[in-house]
Amino acid sequence: MRTKFPIRVFVALFSAMLAVSAAAGKAPATPPASAKPAQAEKGETVAYDDLHLHVGQNVIVHTTYKSTRSGVLMKVSKVELTLGIDTPDGSSQLTIPKDTVASVVVLAAPEPAK
Repeated sequence: MRTKFPIRVFVALFSAMLAVSAAAGKAPATPPASAKPAQAEKGETVAYDDLHLHVGQNVIVHTTYKSTRSGVLMKVSKVELTLGIDTPDGSSQLTIPKDTVASVVVLAAPEPAK
């Protein structure tokens, strides 16, 4: 029988890898030149405890590991938040532990096309 690999274990392992690479003084890999530039942060920084008011909105999460993740805020709890993200292989979810969240910017809704 095959068991699923829990996402929390994956996030913990990924976080540990980032911490080890930072401690070793290695710079994180830079994105390829063909990658889309990050969205302009036109929004407001929201306290973690108020994020439940913004479920379903686009957000940018800055982590304590100096990484940035963006997507739709799917869930928020006392210990973690979950983003819905688009990947080349389709939609996916990313769970980020609360203790690794440095700040969250809730993006302003795009203005309707005229």
